Amino acid sequence: MHKRSLVLLLLSVVLILAGCQDQQGAQDEPYIPGAPIEVQFGTDPETPHPAGQPLTLFVRVTQEGEGVEDADEVLFEIWREDSEHHGDQEGHSNGDAEHRDHQQSQQEEHQDGQDSPDGHGHPAMDGYETDHDMLEAEHAGDGLYQLEISFDEPGTYYVMYHVTARGYHDMVRHEIEIIE
Repeated sequence: MHKRSLVLLLLSVVLILAGCQDQQGAQDEPYIPGAPIEVQFGTDPETPHPAGQPLTLFVRVTQEGEGVEDADEVLFEIWREDSEHHGDQEGHSNGDAEHRDHQQSQQEEHQDGQDSPDGHGHPAMDGYETDHDMLEAEHAGDGLYQLEISFDEPGTYYVMYHVTARGYHDMVRHEIEIIE
């Protein structure tokens, strides 16, 4: 009986050591992200769109055909084509005061340098600088992220989405037309 106990003990030690080795090997492997994300931009309703009327900007974020529900960040950067200063954003307004307060508090959090040196809050944005408004989209489910906004002045506006999800960052500029 003593011999059997010794064999079981040795077998247990071998199994424990093998399990530790497997865990160690998994930690040494580099992180390889999955397939790239895909982003589709749109507006609802479509543009051209009348000034002063609510317009929804949206992106649908997918990876391998499935909606991405856990994006790290979805922002819309907005500016008017003919603005002298890129930061001159008087041509649009977001009627949601709570959203503006949230955006301001986010900017203050990022200005303390905790997330990234440029204040955008994600390493993928490092080196990207802008003085345009950066407005956060809300997650609506099924990979859809949206922002309701109204443009007070007619003209051509640029909307660049910034989507950071699952190790990828995608940003593309789109033109929208606002009419009287």
